Amino acid sequence: MIPVVSGVIKLKSRLVQSMIKRENIQYHTPWVRFVCCLSWAVMIFDASYFNILSLIDRALVYVLTDGAIVGIAPVSRTVEWSMILVACIIPAIPRFERPMAMILCGIMLLFLDILAAAGGYVAFDVLLPMASPMVGIFGSTTILGIMAWNEETVRLLKMERLVMARIQFTDMLVHDLKKRISSVLMLLSVLEKKLPFDQQDKELNIMMHASIERMLLEVNNLLDIRKIEECGMRLSLEAMDLKIVLEGIAGEHKPAAQVAGVNIRLEGESGQEILADRHILSRIMTNLIWNAIQHAPYGTDVVVGFGVSGEVVTISVTNKGESIPVYRQKTIFQPFHSNDLDVTSHRVDGTGLGLAFCKLAVEAHGGTIQVESPWAESLDGVRIVIHIPRNGMLQTRNTV
Repeated sequence: MIPVVSGVIKLKSRLVQSMIKRENIQYHTPWVRFVCCLSWAVMIFDASYFNILSLIDRALVYVLTDGAIVGIAPVSRTVEWSMILVACIIPAIPRFERPMAMILCGIMLLFLDILAAAGGYVAFDVLLPMASPMVGIFGSTTILGIMAWNEETVRLLKMERLVMARIQFTDMLVHDLKKRISSVLMLLSVLEKKLPFDQQDKELNIMMHASIERMLLEVNNLLDIRKIEECGMRLSLEAMDLKIVLEGIAGEHKPAAQVAGVNIRLEGESGQEILADRHILSRIMTNLIWNAIQHAPYGTDVVVGFGVSGEVVTISVTNKGESIPVYRQKTIFQPFHSNDLDVTSHRVDGTGLGLAFCKLAVEAHGGTIQVESPWAESLDGVRIVIHIPRNGMLQTRNTV
C-alpha cells in the first residue's frame, strides 16, 4: 500500500511541476486563463460583499430605465456570486488569436448581461445585478487581452531574432560558396590551358564551365536580392548600343547553347541607343538566356528580340519549350517559387532567384517585366518581355 501511495504522490508532483513550467504559464494554456479569471472573480466577490458596486448598479438602472425604476430589491448573494463567476469564467473558455475578436466577445457578453437583467425583470419582476457581472466581464477580457498581447509580442521578438540569425548565417554561407565556386572556376580555366582536350573533352569542359557559372550566377542573385530589398539598387547609367550589348551577351552563351543543341538568334535593328546600367542589364539578360536554353527543346532556337518604340525599349527572350500554366505564372517572379520538379516533363527547374532578380532590376530601371506562355505566335513556349525607359530618367527615385 505504501509504495502505491508514494507512487501517486510522485505522479502528482510531476504533474504539478510540468504545469508550472515557464513555457506553460501563457495565454494559450487553458488552466492559466481560468486561474487568472477566477482570481479576478474573487476580487469582485469582495467588492460585492461590501456593497461597493451597489451605487453603480443603481446608476445603471436609473440610466437604462430613464428613472422609471428607483428602488432595487437585492437578490441573494448566491445568485449574484454565481452570475459573477459565470461572467468572469466565460471569456477564458475560447482562445482568440486576434485582439479584435476578443474585444467583440467582451462587447457581446456585456450586451447579454444587460439583456439578461432586462429579461429577468420582465419575466420574474426581479432586477438582477448588472454592475458586478459587467465589471467581471470587462476585467477578465482586459486581463486576457494583456496576456495575449504580451505573448504575441514575445513571440514576434523571438521570430525576428531567429530571422536575423538565419539571414546572417545565409549571408556568410553564400559568401563562402561564392569564393569556393570562383576558385573552382579559376582552377578549371588553368587546367584547360595546360592540358590538351579532344572534342569530347571540350564539350565536357564547356558543360562544367556552364554549370559552375550558373551556380555562381545563382549565388550572386541571392546576394543581390538581399541587397536590393534592404537598401535598393544603385544604377550606373551609360549610353550604349543595344544590339552590341545583346550580341556580346549572346556570344558568351553560344558554347553552352551548342552543347545543349540550341541556337541563339537575335532579332532587331542596330543603331538603337539606350541609357541603362550595362552590368545590371547584362545580368538580366544572362538570367533570361540561361533559363531559355535550359528549357528549350533540342534543335530549336532561343530568340532574343529587341526594339525601341518612342521612349520605351522592349527586349524579349523566347523559346519553344513547354508552356507555363497560368496559376504558376502569378508567382514566377517571386524568390523560391520555381517548380522543383515537373513530373510530366521530368524537368528540374532552378531556385527562382534569377527571375526574382530580373524583376527587381527591371523595376529599378523604371520598367516592367511579364511572361507570355504560350506566346502569341505559338501554341507552346515561353516569352519573357521587358519594357524599360529608353532615356533611363524614370527610374531616378528607385536608385537611392
